[in-house]
Amino acid sequence: MVAFLENMMTHASILIIMAISFGRFYAVCYPFKAYSGSNSRNKMILIAIMWICAAAFAVPFFLMAETQRQYHFSYKEDVDICTTPIDSGVKRAFVVVIFCVFFVVPFAMLIVVYVVIILRVVKDSMSKDMKDSKKTQSSDSHKQLVCMLVGIIILFFVCLLPFRILVLLTIYSPHALNDLDLEHYLNVMNAIRLLVYMNSAGNPLIYNIVSVKFRTAFRKALGCQTNQYKEGVRLYTMTHYSYMHKSESNGDAI
Repeated sequence: MVAFLENMMTHASILIIMAISFGRFYAVCYPFKAYSGSNSRNKMILIAIMWICAAAFAVPFFLMAETQRQYHFSYKEDVDICTTPIDSGVKRAFVVVIFCVFFVVPFAMLIVVYVVIILRVVKDSMSKDMKDSKKTQSSDSHKQLVCMLVGIIILFFVCLLPFRILVLLTIYSPHALNDLDLEHYLNVMNAIRLLVYMNSAGNPLIYNIVSVKFRTAFRKALGCQTNQYKEGVRLYTMTHYSYMHKSESNGDAI
């Protein structure tokens, strides 16, 4: 189950990052289309599809896992351990496919999507059609958005690349880590595995630090009340494309 669950969670994390990234892309580049096509039902269907895909690509690891009798250095005796041997051409090819589908392709797509978003927000921040007050607000939001996007890409690359390299190294060069003693070998393995979890844990922290909308939704999920709709208060999102404003004349939300 460990091999299955770890891979499923990693795949799901990447797919969720991709979904959020494309959501940002549509919100910035096609705000009206993003607003009109956004509803809870579609989001729930998308989440279900992502988890099904993540589980489907992790099932082979569950099938490949097996128990072996090996000597345990701490217990000083032979014990049953779970391993996932990649000992055939088909298994190696599958691992390479996983590396491409859940790292190389998403990383390339994230870079393209975020470069387009950054160029768009920079272009709009230089627009002469906005008033000075809106332009100042938009400029601050753009800086926050760019920082968030760059942070996500760096976190994604730094946290997941060592794990993917280790997997490929173990398959195609199994003796590469033989020079390490047991303590250093375990330290390297544990550090790389922790990085995978840090990627999943780091993304919501980045969103929480930068995004007002994320913090508001998080407080709402915890049941905390927030005073968002005070008279004359505007709650801006990450960009100037959409904002909520309580009108002073008729009290309607725009």
